Amino acid sequence: MLHGEDLIVSMDIPGIGHRFLASSTTCEFDLNTNFIQICAPHGQGGWVHNKPTTNSWNVSAECLVTDNKFTKVLIDAQRNKEKLLLHFHDAELNCQYKGEAYIASLREVGTVGDLAKLSLSFTPAG
Repeated sequence: MLHGEDLIVSMDIPGIGHRFLASSTTCEFDLNTNFIQICAPHGQGGWVHNKPTTNSWNVSAECLVTDNKFTKVLIDAQRNKEKLLLHFHDAELNCQYKGEAYIASLREVGTVGDLAKLSLSFTPAG
C-alpha cells in the first residue's frame, strides 16, 4: 500500500548540492501523453483515431519551512530561471524518476501560531 510519506522530492541545486524537501506534507507527480487525431470521424464509422505524440510531466510538493536559507535559494533559482535536477522518489515501488526542471511556481504561506509552508510546482526543462 502506498502512503504519502513514500513519495519524496529532492533536487540538485547549483552551488548547494543534493537537497530533499524536508518535512514534505504533499507530493504529486503527473504524467501526461499528448495525442493527434489521425483519422477524421467520418472515415471510420464515426470514431476518432488518435496517435500518441509526446509525453510531459510536472511535479508539485508542499513542505514545512524548516530552513529559511533554503527557501531563499529556491526563490533565487526561480527568479534566475535556473534549471534544477529534480528527483521524484517512490519508496514503495523502489524507483526514482529524474529530469531537469524549472520552478514554475513557488508560494510560501504562514499562519500566525503555525509553521510556514512552502508550495512548489516544477515543469520539465526538456
